[in-house]
Amino acid sequence: MGAAETSGQPVTAGRGAALRTRAPVMLETAGWDDYALLDSGHGRKLERYGVVIVDRPEPQAMWRPRAAADVWGKADARFVGQDEDAGAWTTSPACPKEWNLRVAEATI
Repeated sequence: MGAAETSGQPVTAGRGAALRTRAPVMLETAGWDDYALLDSGHGRKLERYGVVIVDRPEPQAMWRPRAAADVWGKADARFVGQDEDAGAWTTSPACPKEWNLRVAEATI
């Protein structure tokens, strides 16, 4: 079992002291079918908002992405820069200027 995996069982560290392990917190987007986190890693996240695939910074995503580079390459919109104060969005020609999102019972 790797360092990031947990079994919920106490583990021993140091001089026999027992440490409790916890399962990671999983966040859900219940009621928001038009959103999906597709992948994350190397300081980025790949998300779907309706029909648009977005690649944007996520400083907490320090791991290696699971999806292949060609999946990331299909993003319709990409934020290029260090953070939201120093960067810009680039879009593919196929990226719509406007689109609808369903959130619970609302369409925005």
